[in-house]
Amino acid sequence: MALPGQKPTSAFETCRDLLDKLKWEIEQLSMTIAALDPEFLKYACFNAAVTAWQITDWVALDADATQKAALGLIGPTPEKYLTQLQAKACTECRAVYLAHQVATASKHADVTMHVDPTVDAGAVPTKLPTWEAFISDGRTKHKAIDVFEQALAYWANMIGLHRIG
Repeated sequence: MALPGQKPTSAFETCRDLLDKLKWEIEQLSMTIAALDPEFLKYACFNAAVTAWQITDWVALDADATQKAALGLIGPTPEKYLTQLQAKACTECRAVYLAHQVATASKHADVTMHVDPTVDAGAVPTKLPTWEAFISDGRTKHKAIDVFEQALAYWANMIGLHRIG
């Protein structure tokens, strides 16, 4: 629910707020309950993947013309900037690409566009009763928390370097 007099964005104002949200979600994944409760782990990974991907929307909106030019974004419409930023982020940071795949697959019951069949995500028991979330990229299996931390570092660097938001 939006705060009175604000846009309906759950009181998020800039891409920096989404960056803080991703940090918080990573902290949730590092909590003991995440390792002991596969449902908690699943929900926390879903939230982190969606946030890591949706930061693109906020950066594209928050960046001014000079910042967009510095990022190599050119285009006559906000949608064009967003599309270019999404492509840039996915090319420059594999973790953002993986978050995009996981977020899209998790948000939609049936993904038919831009699906990468080499990307998979899930949770496996380690030493019962503990669980660990993973994201597979082809034959390489990553700890999900590591992927989200890499995406966080990418966005924090971009947002900080260009003083966006």
